[in-house]
Amino acid sequence: MELLSKLSSFLKKGKKRELDPLEQSLDSVVKDPGNARAHFKLAEIYQKKGEKRKAISEYLLAAEIFAKNNQYAEAMAIYKQVPKQDPSLDHVYLKIAE
Repeated sequence: MELLSKLSSFLKKGKKRELDPLEQSLDSVVKDPGNARAHFKLAEIYQKKGEKRKAISEYLLAAEIFAKNNQYAEAMAIYKQVPKQDPSLDHVYLKIAE
């Protein structure tokens, strides 16, 4: 039995461990913090996991990056989605007005 477990662990070492989507997104955000699409993807994953605060934070960061890169349509689309999740965020309404 012990030999079987050693053999199993040896075989598993040769295979690369697959990262789950959250780890992959976090890794891509760390590698390229200016990538708005990576932040948006991370926000979607947080949203699916039910981590509302983290999701909103990532959505707003993605929208800021889009706006800095003159991609106003993408930024506006995100800014319009955020109040649906948390209507108490007044600064988002100001960003939409800008």
